[in-house]
Amino acid sequence: MNGVTNRTVVYIIGAIGLLIACVLLARLASEVIDLLPLADRQFVVMQSSALNLPETTAALFAHVQFALFATSGMLLGMAIFQQTQVFGGGWLSYLAQNPVLVLAPFLLVVLLWFAFERSIVINGTRFFYLDDDAMITMRYARNLANGHGAVWNIGEPVEGYTNFLWMLVMAGVHLPGFPETITSLVVMLINWGLVVGALIALQATLKALNVGRMWMWLVCLGFACDLNILHWANSGLEASLLANLVMVCAWALIRQRTTIFLITLALIPLARADAWILALALGLVFLYQERNLRAVGLLLMATLPTIAHLIFRVTYYGELLPNTYYLKMTGIHDRWLIGVSYIMRLFNLYPLGLLAIGIGVWLEPKIRFVALIWLAQIAYVIYAGGDTFWLLRPVVAVLPLMYLSAGVVLDRLTGNMAQSTAVRWALAGVFVLSVPAIANGGVLFTNPQQEAALFGGQVQVMAHMIEANVPTDMLISIEPAGSIPYFAQDYAFVDALGKSDAHIAQLPAHSGNTLIGHNKFDWQYVYQVRQPDIVLASCVLPDIWINLPESARANVFNEAGTNGLAYLPYQILYPDFETLYHPNRVIYGVPSPSLPEEDWIICPFVREGSAVPLAWDLPTND
Repeated sequence: MNGVTNRTVVYIIGAIGLLIACVLLARLASEVIDLLPLADRQFVVMQSSALNLPETTAALFAHVQFALFATSGMLLGMAIFQQTQVFGGGWLSYLAQNPVLVLAPFLLVVLLWFAFERSIVINGTRFFYLDDDAMITMRYARNLANGHGAVWNIGEPVEGYTNFLWMLVMAGVHLPGFPETITSLVVMLINWGLVVGALIALQATLKALNVGRMWMWLVCLGFACDLNILHWANSGLEASLLANLVMVCAWALIRQRTTIFLITLALIPLARADAWILALALGLVFLYQERNLRAVGLLLMATLPTIAHLIFRVTYYGELLPNTYYLKMTGIHDRWLIGVSYIMRLFNLYPLGLLAIGIGVWLEPKIRFVALIWLAQIAYVIYAGGDTFWLLRPVVAVLPLMYLSAGVVLDRLTGNMAQSTAVRWALAGVFVLSVPAIANGGVLFTNPQQEAALFGGQVQVMAHMIEANVPTDMLISIEPAGSIPYFAQDYAFVDALGKSDAHIAQLPAHSGNTLIGHNKFDWQYVYQVRQPDIVLASCVLPDIWINLPESARANVFNEAGTNGLAYLPYQILYPDFETLYHPNRVIYGVPSPSLPEEDWIICPFVREGSAVPLAWDLPTND
C-alpha cells in the first residue's frame, strides 16, 4: 500500500470519520442570526438556534462533540507513531516529534470557524467583530492610528483600556488601511499566531524537560482544544498575548536564556496593567535562580518600559492608574468575597490541572516555580474581585504552565511503567476527560461563543441604524461601549457604565450588583449633565412597565441583579425620563423569562426637541 500499513489506514479513516461527525454535530447546533420585524412595532429581533437549546442538551452536544474530536486526534497520532515504528525516520518522524505542526492548522480552522460566527451580513456586506470589551480598545486604537490620540472620544483623554501593548498592536492593524469590515478578523488571526507561539514554547519546554512523545502530543492537544484558550483567542482581547509572553518566559527560565527572558518579562506589564503581579513573580524566580547583584540590575532594566508607560499615562491622561482601575477596584464592598466566589470556577474547571501543579512541585524541581506563578495569580484574582466574564480570562495567562505541569507529571509518573500500556492509556483518558472543552463546552460549538456572537450581531445592527439615521453631531449614551462606538466612529458617546468616563468610574458601586465593571452608574449625571440626544437603553418600555403587575416588576429587578445588570431597570425609572426621552420604536429584543420576548428590549430613546426622527430605516441581511 505504497509504504502505508493497513493499521495506519484504519487509524486515518477513523480519524477523518470522527472529525466529520464532530463537524456535523456542530452544524446541528450552529448559530443563526436573523433580522426579524415583529408585530405592529418596528422590532428587530436577533435570534440564535443554539441559544434556544436546553442547557442539558447543549452540554451533551459539547461532551459528545469533544469526545469525538479527542478520539480523532488520538487516532491520527497513533497513525503517525505506527508509521514511524514501521519505517523509521523521515517527515513522519519529524511530525511525531513536533505536534505543533499538526495542531497549528487545526487551530487556524477552529478560530476561522469562530470568526465567521462572529460576523453578520448587513445590507449585503459581511462585518466581523470581537467581544464588546475588545471593541472598546479597537476604538482607542483606530483613533490613535488616525492621528487623534489614544482616546475613546476625540478630545477627551480618559484611559478606558487596561492593555496598552495590545492597543498598540490593534493600532498597527489600522495603519495599513484595512476596511473596518475585516479589522476584527485580522486581530483574530494575530491571536491565532500568538496561541501557536505559546504552543511552540510549550512544546519546546516539554522537550527541554525530556517529556515523552505520547505525553507531549496529548498535552499540546489539550492546550489547543482548551475552551478558555480558544474562546479568548477569538474574543480579540489580550489574553492570548499574555499566555504567549508567560510561556516564553517559562521556557527561557528553564533553558536559561536570560536575554529572551528579560525582553519578554518587560512586555508583560505593558500587555495588561495588572499583569505586574505575574512579572513580579517571574522576576523573583529569576532572582532566586541567579542570586547575584547582576540579576538585580537586569531586573531593574526590565522595569524601564513600565516606568516609561507610567510617565506617559500621567502626562497624557493625568492619572497615575487607568480609569478601569477606579471602575473595578474602588468603592466596592466585599470585593474579595466576590473574588473567592469567582475563583471557585477555577477549581470546578481544572481540579486535576491544579493537582498536577502541586504534584509537579514534588516530582520535578525545574517546574516548582509554576506553583508560585499560579498562587500569585489566584491571590490577585481574589483581591480584584474576579472578572466580568464567566469564562476564566484572568487565568488564561498561566494556563500554558498548567499544561506544562500536567505533561511533566504524566511523564514522570509513568517513567517506571513503560510496559504497562493499560496504565498509560488510563492516565491519558483521565487527562482528556479533565480538559474543560469536554466538561463545560465544545470545540466548534460553545454556549459562551454563541452568546458573544449573538450580542455582537445585535449591536452591529444598532451601529448601522445610527449611521443611517442620526446626524454625526448628536451625542449618544450607551452601555455596551465597544462595537457600536467603533462602527459608528464619527459620533461622540457617553459611556454610561464608566469604562471611559472618569466621573462614573470613581463612584461607589451599587449595592444590588456584584458584576465588577457593571455596578457603577449615575443616570442623573448622564441625563441632566451630559444631556445626550440619544439614549440606547436596555430596558422595559415605560408604557409596558406601567401595566406590569408588581410581581413581574420584582422579577425584572431580581433578574437584573442576579445577572449583574442592576443598572438596567433603574435606567428608565429615573424621574422625568419619560418627559425627557421618547422611545423610537426601532427595537432589538433580548429574551427575558419574566416578560414576553418582545418586551425586554434595547431601544433608542430620542431626547425631547431633538432633530433625530422617530422612524428609522432598517438594515437587512441581504
